[in-house]
Amino acid sequence: KPAELLWDVGAGAGSIAIEWLRSDPGCRAIAIDHNLDRCKRIRGNAEALGVPSLDVLHAEVAHALASLPQPDAIFVGGGATRETLEQSWSALRPGGRLVVHAVTVETEMIMIECWKRHGGELFRLSVEHLEPIGRYHGWRPARAVVQWSAIKDLEFDRAMGKVSESDFTEISTRLRARASRLLRQLDPLGDGVELQGVAQVDDRVGEGGVLAAAADPVDER
Repeated sequence: KPAELLWDVGAGAGSIAIEWLRSDPGCRAIAIDHNLDRCKRIRGNAEALGVPSLDVLHAEVAHALASLPQPDAIFVGGGATRETLEQSWSALRPGGRLVVHAVTVETEMIMIECWKRHGGELFRLSVEHLEPIGRYHGWRPARAVVQWSAIKDLEFDRAMGKVSESDFTEISTRLRARASRLLRQLDPLGDGVELQGVAQVDDRVGEGGVLAAAADPVDER
């Protein structure tokens, strides 16, 4: 929505924050990453895709979040520790959305713990791409992504009867559809391609001018 603020945590190539800003001129976003080279790359990608207003913060996530303005939505694409997820959840406005991606078992376990405490939905997403195998062809799987998505206070309001089952289902369906759109743009090898030039950025722009989230490198901290 216009004027809403997104935190893109462990931003990598900045794809989520860039897509957020491109969706409406009034949207705001802060991309946070501990790696200086990635921060430089995020700035370059933002300028190449017409959103130079993206606020890029080079900092350790655990130290940075406490000083940021309160967000309406948070995406955690890298470095999802227990501390980071709890800080993120606490910082969200009521009705705020949190989406977390994981490709490692260790991060997945942390996400499941948070899901048990805060509710929301868990998805395991995977795609396969057809590739040549000599004179033949076969399916090559991308690295599977586990997603936890939750809306702050939504589960509580549902339990208290403040949100109808139909509204709850509609909101959940929208989150699932968004995840599916991003998944279709996953890097075929799941190896975290780092975007550096305008030509490479343009190659990642899909339908509706959406930059692929899978361009973000995996953060194995």
